[in-house]
Amino acid sequence: MEEEKITVSVVVPVYQTPLELLRRCLDSLEAQTLEGVEVLLAFDEPADGYRDTVAPYAQRMALRVLELPHGGVSAARNAGIRHAQGEWISFVDADDWIDPEMLARQVQEGESRGADIIMTEHVMEYGASSQPRGYQSQAMLFAGEDKRRFECDVLKPQTGAGFVTAKLLRRALLMEREIFFREELSAAEELLLLLPPQPASMEAHRVSAKRVERTFFMVMTFLLHFLVCPFSLPYGIHDIHAM
Repeated sequence: MEEEKITVSVVVPVYQTPLELLRRCLDSLEAQTLEGVEVLLAFDEPADGYRDTVAPYAQRMALRVLELPHGGVSAARNAGIRHAQGEWISFVDADDWIDPEMLARQVQEGESRGADIIMTEHVMEYGASSQPRGYQSQAMLFAGEDKRRFECDVLKPQTGAGFVTAKLLRRALLMEREIFFREELSAAEELLLLLPPQPASMEAHRVSAKRVERTFFMVMTFLLHFLVCPFSLPYGIHDIHAM
C-alpha cells in the first residue's frame, strides 16, 4: 500500500504545557481539512507525563514524538525541522490552536502563487476576550523591494509579522539554505526568521499576504489563536538564523 504523501509537517514544541491546553492544540490539528498532515511533538523535557494524553491521537493521526534533552524552544523547533518530511512546515505552540481550514488555505495559496512563505492573521486570546490582529487591510504579495517594508514591520510587535506561528514555510527553503533557529538566544528568536543576516524572507523569492510568487503571501482571515498566558512565556518570542 502506497504511503500517504506528507504535505505539511506541523512542529509543536512542548514544555510544561497543561494537558488540557495540549489536548485543545491537538484537537485543532486533528480537525484539519487538509490531507497529508503530520504532527511532530518536540518535547523539550521528558515526555512521560504526556504519554497517556498523546497516545490516542497517535492512533488516529500521523503523529511522532521527539523526546529531547532540555535545550529550549529553538532546539525543539530545530529538531522538528530536521525530522519533518512535508513539503511545507508550520509551527504551532502547544497552548495555541488553529482553525480547521488554516493549513488547507495556506497550502492552496502557496502552491497557486508559487510562494515560499504564507502568513495568516491571528487572534490574541486573553481568556475572557479575543483580539484579532491584522497586518494589512487587504491581502497582498511582498516581492523584490516590497519585502524590505515587510522586514521593517517584523520589528513592530503589534503587527504580528514577526511571529513564526501563523506562517507556512517551504521546507526546501529552510533546508537548502540551512536556516535554523539560533539556539543560544532566549528571547526574540523568531525575528531572525525574517530579518538579516540571511533570513528566510531574504532567501524567499516572494513574500505574500494573499498573493504569492516565490515570496511571502498574506491570507486575510483570522486562522490561528494565540493564547496569552504565563504558559506562553518560555516559548513566546523566537528567532531563526542561518547556521
